[in-house]
Amino acid sequence: MQIAPYLLTLIPWILASKYSYKGFDVCNKQLDCNACISSSPSCSWCTDADEEDNRRCRDVRFDQKCDSLINPKPKSNVANISEGGNLDFNTTINEAIVQVKPQRLNAVVRNGSSIEFEVTVQPARDFPLDLYFVMDLSNSMKPTLEVLKENVVAMRKQLAVLTKDHRIGFGTFVDKTTAPFIYTTEAKLKNPCGPKGVCEPAYNFNNTVSLKESERFADYIEAAKVSASVDSPEAGMDALMQIAACHDAIGWRKHSRKVIVYLTDTGFHFAGDGKLGGQIERNDGQCWLEDSRTYSKEKIFDYPSIHQVVKKMVDNQMIPIFGVLGKVIDLYTDFKNLFPYG
Repeated sequence: MQIAPYLLTLIPWILASKYSYKGFDVCNKQLDCNACISSSPSCSWCTDADEEDNRRCRDVRFDQKCDSLINPKPKSNVANISEGGNLDFNTTINEAIVQVKPQRLNAVVRNGSSIEFEVTVQPARDFPLDLYFVMDLSNSMKPTLEVLKENVVAMRKQLAVLTKDHRIGFGTFVDKTTAPFIYTTEAKLKNPCGPKGVCEPAYNFNNTVSLKESERFADYIEAAKVSASVDSPEAGMDALMQIAACHDAIGWRKHSRKVIVYLTDTGFHFAGDGKLGGQIERNDGQCWLEDSRTYSKEKIFDYPSIHQVVKKMVDNQMIPIFGVLGKVIDLYTDFKNLFPYG
């Protein structure tokens, strides 16, 4: 008897069994129809009433003992919706400018499968830009303030090249106005710079020029003066929280690119630090600008946590740009990396 022909007929079955065992095992583990047909393209669900649940899902390549098998295999496809669906670039809809195509599409996809489709992004012409500068105005920032004053006109011209629809705001911060963050003697309350020169009394955060007052930006920058505090970290977190929370007072538009430029040469206080000055209540993340200008709860609420600030800014789609000096670059690089953008 010649054994070779029989071996040749067995080889395909042996190979198929070897390489399909894993798929067969996957099918057998599924206990409902949805899980069965999603687990592998070769798995099918037997609808015969007399079958037990743990035998209904089977690999049809090797187990076809069922009269009623369910194994839908639709081809995945994607179709753009053209009529009344997708709009051209730079079209305005509900005050928003179209920058992505398509905006809508129909897709037929088998459960557990994936599809690919193309998306085209084109920045809109003259897309609205709201740009808010917030600056640490402690005494060490005086040289930076002078540079900003000298370049404010050139900056406005450059912004006009990027988009004609832009607005600029300006806010400043120092620190909480309680000990140990500021000097509390009568003389230092009036002039915290002391023998080093004359400067403004300390304050926490001030919304100096809202985005709705953009035309006054240059005038207020020119009039800005530095102040001083005791320790090196400042109230930048208080400032960022109020800028992100106070939509109306700051003047953020609903459909605009929102950018916050944060300027400092030092670090920041965060949640827990306020307890040193008696601010024991957790920051509530709400807007507390008195007359749309001054943070009125700075002596009550603790500084916000870094997480609170990042979440508030991300929720409101605000992009941070940190303009800092060398000694704190690492700190603000780590801060920036907490954002999904920026």
